[in-house]
Amino acid sequence: HHTGAPLVMRTYTGEKNDCELPVSQQLIEEAGVRLANSVITGDALMPKKNGAILQQAGADYFLALKDNQPTLHGIARQKLDHLAPAWRSEIECDHGRLEHRELRVSEFDLDVSLFPQARQMCSLTRYCQMKNGGEATVETRHFITSIEQGVASHLRPATLGRGHWSVENKNHWRRDATRWREDRSVRRKPKGAKNLTLL
Repeated sequence: HHTGAPLVMRTYTGEKNDCELPVSQQLIEEAGVRLANSVITGDALMPKKNGAILQQAGADYFLALKDNQPTLHGIARQKLDHLAPAWRSEIECDHGRLEHRELRVSEFDLDVSLFPQARQMCSLTRYCQMKNGGEATVETRHFITSIEQGVASHLRPATLGRGHWSVENKNHWRRDATRWREDRSVRRKPKGAKNLTLL
């Protein structure tokens, strides 16, 4: 999270048996023992089997819940959104805006088959006000994690949640939406797509 640099990488063709989900499992398996005592952040759409692989490697996961996991995302909103904050950040002043964050946590006491090895659900709410008097914004993101309550302070999941989105901003957002616009690319030939990925 500090640098946004990947630990392991590989290209994939996008074919039926070589796409994002199975490739994520292969990357975790390739990283192996290097993942020990670390926390992997990502999207909760990743295969559930990855949770067991991470546990065997001595690692935990901290995964963002989105609408591509509607059942889990709905449960997280229902369990968390009415709770009082377990942690509040100091007010930060940077890039012409004032912002602070609130963390809410709840034990994952549901059917473990929904997401194996899950121990907690968390939400991180960001309140932002532009210093020039612009419109205030409130954004809440939900997460599921294998980190047990009491193992780390509330600052840890708050830091992980913020760190996950820093990777999105440093790497994926630039590639997909701003600098390279990969999501809008009309390149369909494998070599052209691979060359763009290497830039």
